[in-house]
Amino acid sequence: MSTIDATRIEDDTSLQNLENAHTSEKDKLVSLFEDIDREIKFQTETSENTIGDIPNEEPRAEENWKYPIDKNMFRDLNYHARSCMFVNMYICPYQIRVGTDNKTPFIQYMMKKANDRSEKDRLHFHDYNYIDFHKVTFFDHQSEHVNLYDVALKNIKIMMMGYGKMNDAHNIIYKGFRKRENDFYVFFDISDVWINHHYLNMHDPIWLVNMYEMSVLKEVCSVPICDEVVSFLNENKDLVDIYYPDDSKVAIPVIGFTIEEKKKMDFNMTFGTSSQKYKDLDDAFVYYYDYNQCCQSLDENERSNKVIMRNVIMYDESMNYEEYINMTHNDENRILIVDNIQNETCGFITRKHIAQTPVTTHNILNIS
Repeated sequence: MSTIDATRIEDDTSLQNLENAHTSEKDKLVSLFEDIDREIKFQTETSENTIGDIPNEEPRAEENWKYPIDKNMFRDLNYHARSCMFVNMYICPYQIRVGTDNKTPFIQYMMKKANDRSEKDRLHFHDYNYIDFHKVTFFDHQSEHVNLYDVALKNIKIMMMGYGKMNDAHNIIYKGFRKRENDFYVFFDISDVWINHHYLNMHDPIWLVNMYEMSVLKEVCSVPICDEVVSFLNENKDLVDIYYPDDSKVAIPVIGFTIEEKKKMDFNMTFGTSSQKYKDLDDAFVYYYDYNQCCQSLDENERSNKVIMRNVIMYDESMNYEEYINMTHNDENRILIVDNIQNETCGFITRKHIAQTPVTTHNILNIS
């Protein structure tokens, strides 16, 4: 059983139990990241400390999308690192997934949820949390003797452990890196490993983050994207967009939240949230766009048997509710409706099931 599978939402998620469970199985992945420098040091010292060749990118079958970030990448990490007094290596694995409609691609980056105070003990609190790429720092006396590419790959393998993907390293494609002074952002395409929808506890350290969250919301479930990542994306805007084969840009899908019954979460994570009648619309799919407001709509009693499902919502056009109901045509398939939900909270509405793609479901540990 993988680590993240072992920390499912069904577990007792009371704060007291979480704080007392430091030695339990559910903390294994967090503990591993706390000691990741020790882990990498052990692995590199027990191998031959030679600077091996970086593998060339494997040829790939024709895709229905383009993510052309390669042309602005450097390749040889070790060569460029030798000129630096120290190196901050940010590991940036990403995958391109296709939505439920089987044609709309979207980007997910594998990122780390961290905490300024105690990474292990307080990941379920939001006050000091932030989302960042996983970082490994080397000083000049280290970077001369360590193969940075190997270190990055070993880190990704550790990150994959929580998803049960330990043996799929041969499907990881190195894309290169971008350098900003002493910061090296190292990119790996893990699309062929393919991590599907999954379950989280709010204190899990590894999150797959949608580009809408990274570049527009600048937060994931109310946890902020760190300022360095936001600044890096602003300087490297070509990382934000993907394209169809005809070079037309794919609209970045939005993130919407739904409240689901815990006992039905397996079904809903596979098939999406259920439709409902909304005002004058039959069979509408309704989502909150604000995570905190979604959580605040639940009372304390509901928290024990409800979960939050995070959905990627595909669309080509958006409009408000009044515009939609006055439409004279029936082109509803790719439209996102923006409206008030329950006369309090704004949200998204779609009319087609294929517009939604569930990505995570998680418990609620903190309501701001």
